[in-house]
Amino acid sequence: MKIQPQIGSVRLRRLSRVWRVLRVRRKLRARAKAHAQAQRKQRGQERAQAGWAAKVAHAVVDTFLFVPRRLIDVLMFFPRLLVGAKRYTLPRGFGSRRVLQEEDFDSEVMIHGHNPVQRLLEHLRVGYLSILEALDGEGSVAVMSPKGREGRSMIAANLAVAMARDTGRDVVLLDLDLRRPTQHTLLNVDDGPGFSDLHPGDDLTDVLVDTGRANLKLIRAGLDLSDPVRCLNRGVLPELLAQLERDGHFVIIDCAEANAFTESQLIAEHVSGIVTVVKLGATKRGSLAAYYRKLDGARFLGVIANYHELWIPSWLYRFL
Repeated sequence: MKIQPQIGSVRLRRLSRVWRVLRVRRKLRARAKAHAQAQRKQRGQERAQAGWAAKVAHAVVDTFLFVPRRLIDVLMFFPRLLVGAKRYTLPRGFGSRRVLQEEDFDSEVMIHGHNPVQRLLEHLRVGYLSILEALDGEGSVAVMSPKGREGRSMIAANLAVAMARDTGRDVVLLDLDLRRPTQHTLLNVDDGPGFSDLHPGDDLTDVLVDTGRANLKLIRAGLDLSDPVRCLNRGVLPELLAQLERDGHFVIIDCAEANAFTESQLIAEHVSGIVTVVKLGATKRGSLAAYYRKLDGARFLGVIANYHELWIPSWLYRFL
């Protein structure tokens, strides 16, 4: 016997199925609307924190990496001129001195009611304390950067000065930028024999130079800079680092730019860690990626973002 389904029950099942589909669609639309509102709110908070000008500038730099920085400066000339803004990169009162002096550590030194190098000192202290914690307070660290003119030598010198002055331990600043050595100039030390003039078994007293700063010694690049790769392949560097560490010295090494020369790979094999210095607004992502690929296997301790520019109206900067 064949049973015919009732027409009313079939219609009810169809209606209930349609109702469930409509209810699911309504929930999905509500979720999509809530998600869009949350995204709009987040973008609004970011704009409120960074400012529309900063977001536009970052979008331009991130999108058009091929646009020269000079062109961006030209485009921003008239808006900056309109508000009377000037470029500030170091704390006011620091002057042309690129390396910290003894009086900079004195809290009594005040200019216009504030310590002009306090912020710089705080960043340096965070940097060397993180390095000492990562290396258990001993070893050697190389300060490297992908390209030149990113502030690597200045950062290395100031890290060494601040660490030696604050911690009271013996620090040796080793200048292994055998292409363009600058540490003796930054520390106001005469040029002379250094690392490139050393041979295995030589006494270090002839190359350890007093810098006139507390607990800080300098080993200059040296006079024979004709072949930097040959200087680093003679086996002097591991023996030198081992002897300095046995004597209780912490070693900070200034290196040549990593992407252009091979010395960085030779140095990375013998140091305890590497600190990377990048220049904000100048170091390209591709350059930094090539830097990490080249030094693959090395121990990276962190990154220091250098050259933070602030365009601030002069009338406002007086109150900061």
